[in-house]
Amino acid sequence: MNGFRISIVIALASLGLIASEEKALAVPSCSVTFSAVAFGTNIDVLSGASVDSAGTATISCSNFGSSTNANVVVCMGMNDGANATGAPRKMASGTNRLSYDLYTDSARGTRWANVQASLPRYVLTAATPSIAVPVYGRIAAAQTTTPVGGYLDTITPNVFWNNFSGSTPACSSLTKKITVSTFQVTGTVTANCAVSATNLVFPPQSVIQTLVDAQSNIFVTCTANAPYWIALDGGTTAATDPTQRKMSLAGQTITYGLYRDTTRTLPWGATKDTNTASGTGSATSTTFPVYGRIPVQSTPAPGTYQDTVVVTVNF
Repeated sequence: MNGFRISIVIALASLGLIASEEKALAVPSCSVTFSAVAFGTNIDVLSGASVDSAGTATISCSNFGSSTNANVVVCMGMNDGANATGAPRKMASGTNRLSYDLYTDSARGTRWANVQASLPRYVLTAATPSIAVPVYGRIAAAQTTTPVGGYLDTITPNVFWNNFSGSTPACSSLTKKITVSTFQVTGTVTANCAVSATNLVFPPQSVIQTLVDAQSNIFVTCTANAPYWIALDGGTTAATDPTQRKMSLAGQTITYGLYRDTTRTLPWGATKDTNTASGTGSATSTTFPVYGRIPVQSTPAPGTYQDTVVVTVNF
């Protein structure tokens, strides 16, 4: 009976030793999740300015154990996306492309690469088991001809890691990989327009006994593929008939009209699809002539008569 008891004690001691060794030799495990990099739904490329955004990569490790080899180093790379084979990365909307890139720094000076030896590295420990890493994005400036639309790219990260003790290993020496999901980069280019106009100046007249004509121009620049229409209001007297606007001076007026054609048969007003002009943006300036006409009428007192007409580009 004593021998039986002794073997039981030895067996229990052995089991306890095994459990202790397994705890000491525990190997950490890590995961990485990525948020989207969303540039928003109102990107104005017509301004020519760059647009910034950022996402987040969250690195989380566990099971550090008590081993001296329990620290973890993680190095993260990003491929060139689904629509490019080098810099810059590109979002796609059908066959259209919008250039952007991803960076490791807030100044957007260091492109996020995919070469293992040159990746940013992060150290995690039992005291710091999770790190949130910003992924900085920038849409490049001077893409004024990019058409309106929703743009998308898909990034495949490559994440390498090892547990270690002592000095932090270089990224090039890491042999383990973490399986991660892809993440998306998104942005929507919306329409914008810029408009300017020259003054319409009728030539001086002693009496208004014949038709008096003049011309000016409206210049419109809109985002590529953006439809728009141009309205002219009724002037300072709020004329509802585009041919009956009035220039004024000291309580006296001269009736005139504005037209879209040289023969002055198509009045230019503010009712869409009835008496307005329209176009589709090309990211370059389009000229719309404005044809003015003073009809025969009683001649008021001499002087300079004026009116102010507001040009509105709707898009």
